[in-house]
Amino acid sequence: MRSALCLVVVHGFLGCGLAAPAQGTPVSPSAARARFELRAHATDLVPVEVTFPAEADGRPKAGRFPTLVYVQGGGVPVAQYRWLAQALAERGITVAMPEHPNALAFFAWDNGEATLSLLERPPAGSVLDGHVDPRRTAVGGHSLGGVVAAKLAPSRRFGAFIVHASFSDPADASALAGLVDVPSLTIAAEKDCQALLADVERGFERLPKPAALATVVGATHFQFTDSQLQDERRGCPPALPLDAAHTAIAELTTRFLQRAWADGGVDAAELSAFARVQVK
Repeated sequence: MRSALCLVVVHGFLGCGLAAPAQGTPVSPSAARARFELRAHATDLVPVEVTFPAEADGRPKAGRFPTLVYVQGGGVPVAQYRWLAQALAERGITVAMPEHPNALAFFAWDNGEATLSLLERPPAGSVLDGHVDPRRTAVGGHSLGGVVAAKLAPSRRFGAFIVHASFSDPADASALAGLVDVPSLTIAAEKDCQALLADVERGFERLPKPAALATVVGATHFQFTDSQLQDERRGCPPALPLDAAHTAIAELTTRFLQRAWADGGVDAAELSAFARVQVK
């Protein structure tokens, strides 16, 4: 009977894996992390790591918070984006990161939509229950995850989307063209040897307005993760310290989302006020 119940789908998810957590594990005095498991594609069990604004003991802070579904880059573990999730949670944004088979989101890209369903209808009594603002949602991702985020955006289930060190698939150009009222932010790394700046700029031009492209001067591709070692091994050393790159990425992301959720716009002047950033 239990195995049969595991196949039931309610609102897109119901798992027989981990129980929905009622409290998170503190990662800083103002943020905590919890792990959920949800059902996607009827039978797949998808782990989702959620980092949220919290009290020092791991209890959610009072209030309903905006949410970002963040998609991992190809072959990059979700854990390597914990720095970003924590930084955004400390700034008042809940971040949910679904895991994908072999860390390749392209082959299960709709895990992002299943994750949004979890946020919109969280399990009763869980750390998300009563603490999610469904009117303020966004999707984003790094590298391959950015490609997938742009594929999820046309569903119109998200109010904004973000592309980190990446660019949209040309095959999605017609679908994206209709998103004239969904703001987007592309953050490029000037010294990126994976997602070349020229390619990122061409991808940005395919996105409808309102949109902004912010280039972090001196940054490289893997500085969007918790380590730049991959860049160095590939002969692509950054000209910007990792902590400075992280600060710029987190601040740009936060400022964009706050404006997008406030009035559906993009304030390029506010983004360009940040040091070592060029905006167009």
